[in-house]
Amino acid sequence: MAPPLLQPEDGQGEVAAERQRYFSLLDELPLLALVCAPDGSVHFANRTFRERFGTPASAPWVPGLGERREWVAADGRTYQVDTHPFSGAGVAGLTLDLGLDITERKRAHEAEQRARSTADALREATVALTRSLDRETVLATLLDHLRRLVLFDRASVMLLEEAWRVSVRAVFDGNRVVPLAPAERREFLASDHPAVHKILTTGTSVVIPDTGALPGWSPPDGQPGASSWLGVPLFARGTVAGLFALSKQEVRYFNDDHVRVAEALSSQASVAVENAILFEQMQAATERMQTLSRRLVEVQENERRTVARELHDEAAQALVSLRYGLQLLERETGGEGVAARVAELKQTTDAVIDSLHRLAAALRPASLDLVGLEAALRQYLRSIGTQGGLTVRFKARGLNGERLPAAVETALYRVVQEAVTNVVRHAAATRVDVLIERRDGHVVAMVEDDGKGFVHVAAGSTERLGLLGIRERAEALGGTLTIESSPGEGTTIAVEVPCDDPHSDR
Repeated sequence: MAPPLLQPEDGQGEVAAERQRYFSLLDELPLLALVCAPDGSVHFANRTFRERFGTPASAPWVPGLGERREWVAADGRTYQVDTHPFSGAGVAGLTLDLGLDITERKRAHEAEQRARSTADALREATVALTRSLDRETVLATLLDHLRRLVLFDRASVMLLEEAWRVSVRAVFDGNRVVPLAPAERREFLASDHPAVHKILTTGTSVVIPDTGALPGWSPPDGQPGASSWLGVPLFARGTVAGLFALSKQEVRYFNDDHVRVAEALSSQASVAVENAILFEQMQAATERMQTLSRRLVEVQENERRTVARELHDEAAQALVSLRYGLQLLERETGGEGVAARVAELKQTTDAVIDSLHRLAAALRPASLDLVGLEAALRQYLRSIGTQGGLTVRFKARGLNGERLPAAVETALYRVVQEAVTNVVRHAAATRVDVLIERRDGHVVAMVEDDGKGFVHVAAGSTERLGLLGIRERAEALGGTLTIESSPGEGTTIAVEVPCDDPHSDR
């Protein structure tokens, strides 16, 4: 029924009847409808408003002609309120406020916005996760982006090691994400924590709403203050590789939405974790190959050294003794025929001695061990130049008389030896230049010739054995090989290796 202010006056029966019909129409509207005075007092509230909120004395919102606003009622529902001028009551200055319930529409819009924001965050996380192949960096990135989706207090990433041991690799300590060095990682048996064991064996997430109600609970990662706990599996190559755990001081904090978001990010991270694991395995295999290659080179060089020493100390000395004996025999015997024969044997013995000396030097020059790389290369290249037909030039820069690690000196000597041997045998060159230069913590060995060159292909089965040996020596020391060649343009071979060999004591 209309308030007294809107009751008809004498002689205004038709106006009153029209007003009553108008209010009856407003009463039937499914919208909220209020007729208000400029001071906000309510002159009429329709049935929809009265049934939901009772009969108000004043508008629950501030009226504003021509404005649209949102009003959140006491029951939590949201209404869109539009204000229009109202003259149907025969009273000037009134407004008609109509409120449409937009709660579901608003919730749907907010849900859409959350879903879009989550999808954007997941895409951004995927890009960030694939930027690194370092496992600890990947795990730290995972926690960093998960923090933007689920507001946990603390978190950790744990990986499954051998013999069902679990190690904590990264943590969020309440302020920042920290990758843990090997010495800082907490380790435990999966069987010591039932929740962790369940995640690793079933590949499903585990939510503990109230850790205080769970007998014997202790945080697997050692971080205190967990009232709510959520564990989500991490996969690699189709199997469970570990998990990440989130905790909150608030009891019953984690809900189904949190679980869905965390599992979605876990799925995105699985490829990055798998790639990081494969990269670690590849690095380990490469390091093992380099170690084996270094060991093989060391064994070869030791054998060369032993054989060279035996040739020099035993065979050469025996031949020297033989030559001395022939010289005594020449003095003691008469006759020109015998003397001529002895002289011939002396020449043969001298040739064998010279050959043994060259062979011993080729196997392992004593100067390489005694005075170093520069002197050994000068001696070797001088001998190549005296063989005729080839001009050899050698320069050394930055060595300053200092010795390099033994493994580096041996490798570079063999690289130059192999490269120059290839020039002599195959290049048909007239000139070869050799440069050894130490710079910026590395040593470069470069061999350049003016020979016929060749068409160079990438390293593989078609690479020549000599070049393959040079490449293996360079890679064994963590170095690189560069080859530049084309038919008729000569060839340049450059090897660059670190000059601080971590295995120089072997």
